[in-house]
Amino acid sequence: MATHRVPMLGFQTMPDSSGSVWFEPTSVDLSNESFSYIVLKYEESPSDITCYGAFNIPQNYASGGSAVVVWNCNPTTGDADFGLRWRSVGGSAGALSLVQAIQGSATSLDVAPSSASGRVETKITITAADISAGSTLQFGVSRATTGTDAAVAGPIYVHGVLFEYEDV
Repeated sequence: MATHRVPMLGFQTMPDSSGSVWFEPTSVDLSNESFSYIVLKYEESPSDITCYGAFNIPQNYASGGSAVVVWNCNPTTGDADFGLRWRSVGGSAGALSLVQAIQGSATSLDVAPSSASGRVETKITITAADISAGSTLQFGVSRATTGTDAAVAGPIYVHGVLFEYEDV
């Protein structure tokens, strides 16, 4: 068995309608003009803000399952609280576009990087019983901004959300 990581964000990814989460080039706030690419920017907000998406679980999936949020921010103090909600749809009889109940959710709290714009990976475990090879995982990844746990002041920049799993 080997551990793999595949991207969860893609063309089927959409920020919520709050106006507090969006995609922007790294050249806007992160001063990366040499290797500019798109990041997901989560601003501070009085309520949780979410980016939604869907992706297919790889056919060689065997076990495990975590969402790895790769992020940074300019502050070097405080905590970032990320949440994940999901629903897995498998087989030809699954309803992909209909409103369905959330199958599972989890959160993970991580500390700000020790240097400005340092890279952080925050892992959120997905219930393995909810996942099967070839199914479609619908998800929402959130920045929790309420309560005392979400103390990072200012925006958080998400460089990727990866699905980590073990193969057959």
